Amino acid sequence: MCNRVYLLAALAMAGSSTASFAQADEIKLEKIKAADIEQAIARHKGNVVAVDVWADFCAPCKQKFPHLVKLHRDLAKEGLVCISISVDLEENFDGALEFLKKQKANFPNYILWDTDENKDALEKSFAQHSPPIVHIYDRNGKRIKTWEGAIKEDEIDRLIIDLLKQK
Repeated sequence: MCNRVYLLAALAMAGSSTASFAQADEIKLEKIKAADIEQAIARHKGNVVAVDVWADFCAPCKQKFPHLVKLHRDLAKEGLVCISISVDLEENFDGALEFLKKQKANFPNYILWDTDENKDALEKSFAQHSPPIVHIYDRNGKRIKTWEGAIKEDEIDRLIIDLLKQK
């Protein structure tokens, strides 16, 4: 009887640690206002940060997104933090989240909320017009480079690797 109790307790603990692991890997899409984007990036000071501005309706965005996931998978241990910011409309929240789940985007994912209200603030802070857009920040939180439109993955990779070498 005593062994059965220990076995049940061990199984319960194993089950709860599995549940915690699943929650840690849960892919989320958080609502964010344009004014809060810089703060979200600043939280990762000390790391190199790659910010991908994308939309579910943007075919080039969706084509290049797997590269961001690969960068995260390959370089997170070296100090790279990847962040995605969707500029989809509110009614496409579920579509954007589903895309992130399919891509296994296990890093901070945001969706710009109240897009019309925040459009000016977003364009001012990110100097952008339409996705795809990638911003790279150094370990001090300074934006180093921005790519809009045709994004060259090899250039992004070289810059990130160079910045990661700078400790």
